[in-house]
Amino acid sequence: MLGFRLRTVCLAATVVLAGCHSLERVRYDQPATVRSTRSAEVRLVSGIIGGEPYPLLIGPLLLPAPVSSSSSLSFNAGDQRTFVLSLIEQLNQLKIVNAREAGQVNSEGADLLVQITFLRTDERSAGAVYALDVEMLLSSGEQNATERYTILSSEGQSIIEQTFTRPVQAKERAATKLLAAVIPDIEKFLSRIK
Repeated sequence: MLGFRLRTVCLAATVVLAGCHSLERVRYDQPATVRSTRSAEVRLVSGIIGGEPYPLLIGPLLLPAPVSSSSSLSFNAGDQRTFVLSLIEQLNQLKIVNAREAGQVNSEGADLLVQITFLRTDERSAGAVYALDVEMLLSSGEQNATERYTILSSEGQSIIEQTFTRPVQAKERAATKLLAAVIPDIEKFLSRIK
């Protein structure tokens, strides 16, 4: 009887925790300051994907449940790719550059390389807070620049707002903040190489 209850509780916890936490594409809400006809190749490099264990109640036991790099709670490789696709989409819509994902057909000969490296992503408080450590390399052949970003999804939120933030909302908040930091740096770089 105890084994059946334990399996039932584990199954229920798995279903609840495995809910959809994937990042959807995000938008940049500022107008472009630079418009260009240059082409850009955007490359993704994933690094360490981590997170702190969250408490999992199994009957009378409270056990730490580790977050794996493939967990839907972590800011995983799928979420990172969604961010890069969002960046490409926004760069194209704003006509900052004609951007495409690295590795696509005809990706040779791009005027600009934009490499987004997620050095480390951490999930905290069972997905209510995300910390992103990201580096962006910009290269035009003749000039290079590297920018580093530390993004905390909960920055600017009260404790109460953090408490009621769902994992997908926190991911979206982190990705939106990163997009708002990356795009102006791409624009500055483009204005220097014109």
